[in-house]
Amino acid sequence: MTQTATPDLATVLRAAIAAKLKSVRVGLPARVESYDPGTLTCSAQPLVLEGYLDETGQRQTERLPVINSIPVVFVGGGGARLTFPVAPGDTCWLMFASSSIDRWVALGGEIDPMDDRRHHLSDAVAIVGLSDAASASAAHASAVVLEAADIRLGDGGASDAAIKGDAFLSALGTLITAIGTAVGGIPGGSGAGTGVATALTTFQNAATTYTSNRVKIA
Repeated sequence: MTQTATPDLATVLRAAIAAKLKSVRVGLPARVESYDPGTLTCSAQPLVLEGYLDETGQRQTERLPVINSIPVVFVGGGGARLTFPVAPGDTCWLMFASSSIDRWVALGGEIDPMDDRRHHLSDAVAIVGLSDAASASAAHASAVVLEAADIRLGDGGASDAAIKGDAFLSALGTLITAIGTAVGGIPGGSGAGTGVATALTTFQNAATTYTSNRVKIA
């Protein structure tokens, strides 16, 4: 008959501590499954599997559950906020609060959580924009780049089109040249046509004083 050795106290304590630490959540990458722009919350699937040893000593893995109603973190302050679309498939970083945040999310301010759980899966917030090495795209080395099909400066209802400086100057130059040509063709209008052309040249030469070299629009 095979006898099983009784573990010593140190072994038992290490096993107990390891088992407890497995339930302490700090941060994990996740994939956005859905997003609600009305509540600024998402559902996300953690992307790192849980590992454990089965009864035969073989390593097994299992997927953590999808986490729902996760507040999405957007940069903001002083009454202003920078938001952007969040879509299923986006990768995010989940941070897990050390205390329950359910009542804080619902009420705000200083609250009694009424639940003393710690580092729980359901107490996550999401920072969207994380990339793994396989899918990361290179960032511009010296520019702040905003890339989207629709960029709005102002509140969500902003609708006025932004003027594209170089394209606008080119179109304006074409218009003024056409006006100068038309005026010059009028009997006695040659002097006016020359004046229009001179004014256009002066306007174009001064372009560097009123166009930006730091802000570029695609």
